[in-house]
Amino acid sequence: MTQPVLAIVGVGNTGLAQAQAALFGHHGFQIALLSRDEVILKNAADDLQHQQINATIFSVDLTKPETIAATFEQVNQLGQLTAVIFNATFRPGVKPREMTAELATTGMLIGAVAPVAIAHAAIPAMLKTPEPTALLFTNSIAANKPSTNAALQSMEKAAMKNFVTTLNADLADTNIFAGQVTINTYVRSDHRANQDPNNIAKAYYKLFKERTPVDLPYHDLIEDDL
Repeated sequence: MTQPVLAIVGVGNTGLAQAQAALFGHHGFQIALLSRDEVILKNAADDLQHQQINATIFSVDLTKPETIAATFEQVNQLGQLTAVIFNATFRPGVKPREMTAELATTGMLIGAVAPVAIAHAAIPAMLKTPEPTALLFTNSIAANKPSTNAALQSMEKAAMKNFVTTLNADLADTNIFAGQVTINTYVRSDHRANQDPNNIAKAYYKLFKERTPVDLPYHDLIEDDL
């Protein structure tokens, strides 16, 4: 029996994607890492290999939705796509009065259009198995409480929240669950325990296993032993 595949889209410096990969990897998944920064990708894959977790990297530019389907065709060659986690965001730190159409277009391509393209690319492969599968998305409190200092991210996350909510309803009669983890804290190591990416990652595995709620708020530590 082949290993189930987890595709993680968006691998950055916070360590969240790396922690998600390690947790799912220790539960028997092989990992596909998709991001733009090939150095971060390689370092993450090397670290996972040291943990005896099989990881494959794919370079993808989320501002070019037409390339996402082609990338997922490569991911599907690894085995049965069983879970996807979307982490990517674009936060230039400009206030609304400073935002340009160019910045807004980039942000919405990454934070709002790419989730749609990824779901569209992943769903056919997930429907091929009778086993439960999941499309999981990283959201932010900014979706519910827009911030002047994160105006573009607030726009992205609000759009994504509504997409995930409606997607889950649309997929209710299938084996695919769509949900999101809404993070209401910083993501950083060596600070408070609830900010540690290794602890935050547990929310994603919990949502993958329990398939409810559609929007899982994260602020306090996940109690379950994952």
